[in-house]
Amino acid sequence: MAARIQKLEMAGPQQQQAPAPGAQPTPPSAVANLPAKEAGHAHDAQPAPADQGIITLFGTPLHGFGDVGGLVTNAKSRRKGFTVGSLDFYLTPDFGANVRGLAELNFEVNSEGDLDVDLERFQLGYAFGDYATAWLGRFHTPFGYFNTAFHHGTQLQTAVRRPQFLDFEDKGGILPVHTVGLWGTGGVALGSGKLTYDLYVGNAASIEDGTLNMNMAGLTRFRPSFGTTVGYTFRGALEGLKAGLHWLRGDVQSLTLNNKTALNITGGYLVYPEEPWEFMTELYRFDNKDLTGGTGTHGSWATFGQLARTFGRWTPYGRAEWTNFNQRDPYFHDLETGRSYVRGALGIRYDLTSRAALKLEFRRTRTKEAGSDFQSDNAGELQFSIRF
Repeated sequence: MAARIQKLEMAGPQQQQAPAPGAQPTPPSAVANLPAKEAGHAHDAQPAPADQGIITLFGTPLHGFGDVGGLVTNAKSRRKGFTVGSLDFYLTPDFGANVRGLAELNFEVNSEGDLDVDLERFQLGYAFGDYATAWLGRFHTPFGYFNTAFHHGTQLQTAVRRPQFLDFEDKGGILPVHTVGLWGTGGVALGSGKLTYDLYVGNAASIEDGTLNMNMAGLTRFRPSFGTTVGYTFRGALEGLKAGLHWLRGDVQSLTLNNKTALNITGGYLVYPEEPWEFMTELYRFDNKDLTGGTGTHGSWATFGQLARTFGRWTPYGRAEWTNFNQRDPYFHDLETGRSYVRGALGIRYDLTSRAALKLEFRRTRTKEAGSDFQSDNAGELQFSIRF
């Protein structure tokens, strides 16, 4: 996506003018102050060109994303019609050499049509060098590739939506995609490529009313969640290819049903996000142990694959998602959206400018309900997404 933005900005109809004598210099791109993976989706990615006429708040660059659109579906429980998605603001204040900061505030309309305001991320860090940066606060859990490469601004991602099982907790996601805690990340040269790593520890999640709660205020009795991801970015003949393995462990307490599950997730990813192609696939394997009911360890899995090809401003894409969630596992049984499903999606994206995109997507989802029956629904969605 960073390459796409740079290409579109260079191809824009208006060339940027040289600053007049005595004019104030353009503020540096906020990408330089972002977590490493988000700055172009890799530890060593180059930032996109700085925006001209950037908005500032108390001298700090203010960036944001927004999206609106429309949805048609045959699902009786879903709303149809025109929609407002979200308006997302983030700040990357400059605290001086080596000190990093990121704050993200998101205004979004929920499934009931009400406006929610969430502090999606607030993290402060110190960069020792490319080999190590330490962050403290609320951040995107660094498992897989997608969760740290794409955040709450839909304009960044090719498709209209995230994979369903990787969606945010308040949108029905079944993974703890946010963590409140400590995160160490970095990379070192290895062979012709680069070895990257993430180590993190934070508050374990809870389940309240069928939804994951990341416990931003802490826990009455502390339960840690911890994990690691190790990746490799290839160079040479395999330039741009990224592969990695991830692991997460934490005890999740269900406050509604008063049970506890030892959440244990392993998996990996293989991605090629270089223009003009985009290929992504991720696997999540669950081996969760029931710590209250004594029903043992239950296996489940979830995976997705996505392929896209850019032709100028047009990007057709396709995505497939497969899941198998064991309903004997209290973790999935207690989650409102913890049902097995299969989804296929086809869509097309058109970049109006480097900051605005139109997307049209058609999806078919088959969800396994109680018993063995699958319920199918079809949906078509239009999205107009912007960044500033």
